[in-house]
Amino acid sequence: HQGLDLLFREDAESVCRMPLARKNILVTRGGRQSGKFCRMLAERGANPIPIPLIRFTNLMDASRADSLVAELEKSDWLAFTSLNGARFILEKCGSEVIPRSVNVACVGGKTAEFLTRSGVEADFVPSQFNGTTLGLELPAEPGQRVLIPGPVEFEDKLPNALVSRNIDAVPFTVYRTEQVTIREEALAIVKENVDVITFASPSAVNSFVAQFEDAKEISNRCVMACIGPTTQERAHELGLTIQVLPEQYTLESLISGLEEFFADETQH
Repeated sequence: HQGLDLLFREDAESVCRMPLARKNILVTRGGRQSGKFCRMLAERGANPIPIPLIRFTNLMDASRADSLVAELEKSDWLAFTSLNGARFILEKCGSEVIPRSVNVACVGGKTAEFLTRSGVEADFVPSQFNGTTLGLELPAEPGQRVLIPGPVEFEDKLPNALVSRNIDAVPFTVYRTEQVTIREEALAIVKENVDVITFASPSAVNSFVAQFEDAKEISNRCVMACIGPTTQERAHELGLTIQVLPEQYTLESLISGLEEFFADETQH
């Protein structure tokens, strides 16, 4: 038993030395990625608190699937701006919906990995994982047509970048982002017992501010972290202060950024 006790004590001590040890971290994203993010945080010694602020509704019914086929027949490129858009299309239609004549681009590495697992190879991924860079770097010719699957609440950065190059940008609605109403007990947890709040989209920021009258005060008390400059911009517009913004727009980079933040904090 002494050997086991020593082993458990050493494990506990190693966890305590982790920068995120015992930090209560609010995970505001919903869906499958929430569980993955929570597991990754727990492995780093943190205490993840999953309270989704948004949910995604797949709008790809039979009629939308037929519309997609018709739009793809007229397009030169299919540009995925999110993992959700790729997943909802391929779950409904399968990889065979994409004609061989259509090139495929995606905004980030995680979406490219999902496409590969689904039998679709991305022809292009930009040097930075955001819509503007995708639009500026996409190897499409002026006059070509780019179909862009996305949410009802469409961001205009990719279309604007394409149009500036005389490339035809065609949004195609695949899903809806909806606000999730937070229960009273969850509201209390966030107000009293959270060290870090994470955001992965502007929609999550909107939902947070809509449901917390004292959002700015919470922002000043907690460390706020987010993925992507678009999310950061929205947070700043609504009066929130973002302390951690990783260069790469991935969950891994977000966690590494938080670890660096708290490691620096303990050294000063």
